[in-house]
Amino acid sequence: MNAFFRDRWVLITGASRGLGAEFARQLADLGAKLILSARTAEDLEAVCRLVRGQSGAECSVFVADLSLPGAAEQLFEKIRASGLNVDILINNAGFGKWGRFELHDVQTYTRMVELNVNAVTALARLVLPEMLERGQGGILNVASNAAFQPVPYLSVYAATKAFVLNFSLSLWAEYRRRGIHVTALCPGATDTPFHEVAQARRDKLRGMMSPEPVVRKGLQALAKNRPFVVPGRANAIAARLVRWVPARLLLSQTEKWMRAQAEPGVPQQK
Repeated sequence: MNAFFRDRWVLITGASRGLGAEFARQLADLGAKLILSARTAEDLEAVCRLVRGQSGAECSVFVADLSLPGAAEQLFEKIRASGLNVDILINNAGFGKWGRFELHDVQTYTRMVELNVNAVTALARLVLPEMLERGQGGILNVASNAAFQPVPYLSVYAATKAFVLNFSLSLWAEYRRRGIHVTALCPGATDTPFHEVAQARRDKLRGMMSPEPVVRKGLQALAKNRPFVVPGRANAIAARLVRWVPARLLLSQTEKWMRAQAEPGVPQQK
């Protein structure tokens, strides 16, 4: 696996914490050179200091809010203007909101689609031509195990991750013979700040994985050019089983389970 990442410039979005920071740490240990992007410069610089101290990795920081229209294009232009090329893209930035659909405003959902769908699409399109010219490259899109089924109380997020999964599978089929690796990473519940942002009840989330094995599985899958990977045995089994469960039964059981995950004080459906 090291050979695929060594001395490659890797752009990681959402790199300031959670899975993004773990991607930075593991990629630095694999000999990659890092281009880190997130909304907060201070947090990005902290991650850079960490990886430089641990492995001496080269690290560049670019502040961007990819939930804003046009931000992906602006980020790419800044990277090019600095003289860097993106050899591998880790589309990690994303967020969700737990709760009944009417609880969150239109702007929240618009930002979610912009970040989870539009920015993922734009960055992949922007970096791909130069990868094709070089005859090699990689794109890892962070999806979710929510991508495999409709998810009540997480409806827009699940729909965006279904897009990410199917988009990734399509790119894998298009470019697998042209030297470009494409993988969708589909983790289940992972111990990151995502759940605070999503307003989920952490005390109700059982069997959460730590970021380290999730990221490791994703990088291994990308190096092997696997179209998707679901870390965790139970998560992988669940992703396969949902296709065999009748839709009404699946939605009924999912709704009951998801309703219990909302933060205290969030209105509950009776």
